[in-house]
Amino acid sequence: MSAPAASVPTAAPGGFPPPASVPIAPPPAPRPKDPLQTFPYPLLCAVIFLLAGFCFGWWHPAWVIFLTIPFYYWAVNTLEADPAYQAWLAERQDVATKNDSSSEGGAR
Repeated sequence: MSAPAASVPTAAPGGFPPPASVPIAPPPAPRPKDPLQTFPYPLLCAVIFLLAGFCFGWWHPAWVIFLTIPFYYWAVNTLEADPAYQAWLAERQDVATKNDSSSEGGAR
C-alpha cells in the first residue's frame, strides 16, 4: 500500500476556487450624507396630508402629495451629481472649518 498524497484542494466542488484564495475587497470609505438626502420628506408628506384632511377635509385631493416623494429623491440625486453643487458644498465646508477653529466646536 502506498501512502496517500497530501491533498491540497485546487478547486472546491463545482469548479470554484477555495474560499481562502478569493480576494476580498476592503469596505468603501464612509461618505458623509447630504442633509437633503437624509431629510424625512415622506414624513413631511404624511403630516401635510393629515393637516389637509383634518383641517380642510381635503382627503381626496391631498393624496397627490405622496406622488411627489419619488420626484423629491430624483431631484436631490440630480442636484448631488452636479459638479457646481459639489464645488459650492466643498467651499461652504472650508469656510465653516475656518470659522470654527476653537476646540469647543464653535462655542465662543
